[in-house]
Amino acid sequence: TIDVLVNNAVGDTYPSPFMELRWDDFQKAIDVVIKGAFNCCQEVLPLMINNKMGKIINIATVFTDNPPLNQSKYVVAKHGLVSLTRSLAVEFAPHNIQVNLVSPSIVKTDLTKHVSRIFLDEMQRNIPMNRNATSVDVAKAVIFLASSLASFTTGQKIMVTGGMPPFL
Repeated sequence: TIDVLVNNAVGDTYPSPFMELRWDDFQKAIDVVIKGAFNCCQEVLPLMINNKMGKIINIATVFTDNPPLNQSKYVVAKHGLVSLTRSLAVEFAPHNIQVNLVSPSIVKTDLTKHVSRIFLDEMQRNIPMNRNATSVDVAKAVIFLASSLASFTTGQKIMVTGGMPPFL
């Protein structure tokens, strides 16, 4: 059986001005983020329906609500994941399957190693908790949503931002 699925794929977050992008760049981001989640959900949902329970947790980004400069392909792909999350939450709630979203601010990982220290420091100064999110912060939100503590939570977005807007 599969009780929990976490969709956390992304191709890259390298900044690209919109006018320098081709549709293929957008399509690649959409294929990794949305098509990847679509395919994984298609595989596990029959098992979850059969078991009359399951949890799907998708990882988005705070940037879907507050887009940074030159990140349109990343933001558009992750915003599609937000919509997929909410649609699946409604459709599969009658089967006791909860579908939720974790939306962190920037997290220092291999994915963000190209981000300048100046930008990371500036983000940190704007966070009331005076630090950037860590992968452990994100993991704790995922663990909460995967647990029985979130058995009546579906279609929701948990913001892991240290108090930084947007507040949802």
